[in-house]
Amino acid sequence: MFDASKEIRSSIIIATLIIIVSFIPLFFLGGMEGKLLLPLGIAFVTSVLTSLVVAVTVTPVLCSYLLKREKLLLRQSEGTKTERVLQKQYEKSLKRLLRYPKITIVGTIAVFIISLLFASKLGRSFLPEFNEGSLMLSVVGPPSMSLEESNKIGLMTENILLTMPEIDIVTRRTGRAELDEHAQGVNAAEIDAPFTLLSRSKEAFLDELRSKLTVVPGINITIGMPIAHRIDHMLSGTRANIAIKVFGDDLNKLFTICNEIKKNISDINGIVDVSVEQQIEVPQIRIKPNREILSKYGLSIFDFAEFIDVAFAGESVSEIYEGQKSFDLIVRYDTTSRGGIDKIKKALFDLPNGTKIEFAQIADIESVSSPNTINRENVERKVVVSANVSERYLRGAVTDIQDAI
Repeated sequence: MFDASKEIRSSIIIATLIIIVSFIPLFFLGGMEGKLLLPLGIAFVTSVLTSLVVAVTVTPVLCSYLLKREKLLLRQSEGTKTERVLQKQYEKSLKRLLRYPKITIVGTIAVFIISLLFASKLGRSFLPEFNEGSLMLSVVGPPSMSLEESNKIGLMTENILLTMPEIDIVTRRTGRAELDEHAQGVNAAEIDAPFTLLSRSKEAFLDELRSKLTVVPGINITIGMPIAHRIDHMLSGTRANIAIKVFGDDLNKLFTICNEIKKNISDINGIVDVSVEQQIEVPQIRIKPNREILSKYGLSIFDFAEFIDVAFAGESVSEIYEGQKSFDLIVRYDTTSRGGIDKIKKALFDLPNGTKIEFAQIADIESVSSPNTINRENVERKVVVSANVSERYLRGAVTDIQDAI
């Protein structure tokens, strides 16, 4: 069996090297692609090399044991009396030969069982932590925050980042366009900060940064990295490692529960950047049509809603061109009929008979307070508590959070 293994050993090694060579380009990729695929390449190459070692050591021993066992059984079934006497002598010598394979098999099984015991105590995560060399900070203030105040908070955060010796430059994006896939108000900003570790570990660097950022008032700051940030968003729907979603109909009760959860999990070992989804009551104007009066004038709810939409939100009816640029031509009420509850009450509504009537005569118009946003999942209202994990495996942190909740 040793000779047989020796004959094909070069073929096995060459085949393994061909597979490894095909993965070598991964180690030379730059940018985000390299940082994402490098750990996967290392894991694959390591597993292939391990399988090569098994193929040239353990596998021949097992084959040798099985082959000799088959020969022994065959001779016992076909041998004559004289042969059986000789066979007994052969068995004694064979036991000595089989001692090494037995030790190998028993040792392999013992090592496997021990590895299972150790594996059960290891931490678990969906993906290994990436060291991308760049931070992405999500800075979210109250929804009522103005652009001026948001810019002030952003500059304060940038200055704190630049005090870290590992960071030389930062860039910031405040808000996202309304038609963007992840539209955000001016109260939210994203800050990119490339860093180079000098004389300390990444964990020590992040711990000091989080400590310094606690002086920024009234905002939620989540620290992540570009690739990890997108993976977290894909998995949990938030910019953090962990998202705790609370569902219900009463928004006030949801926020009370979420703040209790935040209080109970903030002291768990390894849990950082704990925050509750920002939400406040904002003033709104509610227009409730009077159905009886609308019916009297021959108007449907659809006609009323369409008129409201065009009069106050506006509708694009054409385009204006200036050189290579184009602009939508929007039709809506002028500032004398919108922009305040009193102006809206006195605004005129066109009736089917050609006359006009004030809005206050066909609808109840009042000022109310409502949540600035209501997030839903599977039609249910939800509020999210988010958190990151530092210097700890994700699975253990999630288990502790579940116990605390």
